[in-house]
Amino acid sequence: MVECKEKLLRAKVQLARKEPFFAYLVSLLQFVWDESIQTISINPFGVVRVNPKYFERLSDREAQAVLCHEVLHCALEHFLRRKGRDKMLWNVAVDVAVNELLDSSGFSLPKEALRYHQLESWKKQLDALKADLKRRGVQFRELSK
Repeated sequence: MVECKEKLLRAKVQLARKEPFFAYLVSLLQFVWDESIQTISINPFGVVRVNPKYFERLSDREAQAVLCHEVLHCALEHFLRRKGRDKMLWNVAVDVAVNELLDSSGFSLPKEALRYHQLESWKKQLDALKADLKRRGVQFRELSK
């Protein structure tokens, strides 16, 4: 756990040197180590739950990007803007949007971070599956248009 706390501190210091805007926003967050979650998450109140095993595996640059990713969910008001939208689909969409923003700004995201090109690939796979089901005469209902 000490290593995780040191990595978190290093990430904050490195952000202060390179990205003062993000460093300020990150300084307002409260961090809680939590092994019950898979990676990292933030709530609308700025509480960030971090799985220490996940955080240990990140490089210092990836740790900075992950912190910026989480704080952008608050800064861009993703919690307020979801309204009645499907939670899972909304989370995927805003994760991709935040990751594309960070990626285009030169941040080093973890390799498992969702990117737009993955969504395109998923859509192609879904379209192929739907076409196959249709050929087989299987009825299905569209979730949304």
